[in-house]
Amino acid sequence: MAARKTRVNFTLSPDNVRAAQEICEERGLKLSTFVDRAIAAHVKQIREPAKAPGTPGDGPSIDYKRWESQVTGLIPRALETYLEGHYGENDLKRLVEMWTAEAIERATPAPPTPPADAPKASSSARQATVDIPPEVRERLQRFSVPQLVEATGMDRSNVSRYRSGNRSRVSEVTLNRLLAGLEKLEERS
Repeated sequence: MAARKTRVNFTLSPDNVRAAQEICEERGLKLSTFVDRAIAAHVKQIREPAKAPGTPGDGPSIDYKRWESQVTGLIPRALETYLEGHYGENDLKRLVEMWTAEAIERATPAPPTPPADAPKASSSARQATVDIPPEVRERLQRFSVPQLVEATGMDRSNVSRYRSGNRSRVSEVTLNRLLAGLEKLEERS
């Protein structure tokens, strides 16, 4: 005579229900059978008497082959679910950016090292500075700081200083970036 079963009503998290349903579909089980087996395994694990260390079979009795077959299917699904979420998507983007930057660094040849006896260039020789011409400052003042930041790609505080006149000298590279940004903005208006 078959064992009589009891109907029980309980609440589970949607993630656990989805995961259990997927496993049931893969293994051709009913959800009630899966839950019954999971509870039986958990009850057995809790009630199993502790064995003395060093005796054969000490520790929890785990069917590793069965466990491995169950876990190998769960890990890719769990990883997929994580990556589809907000945090996983952002983490994946950061990883790709980091790997790309590392690959570019490895692919970019290092600049040649000057001989040890070569004279060192002074910092002023490396980055000559120039005055910001008054007409450039006037052009800067025609646009808002956020517009200039977007057009030049420069730091907001520096753009504010250049625009207000609090900073009158910049490197040639910076002046060229300012001019290029101004040209973009002037073309749009």
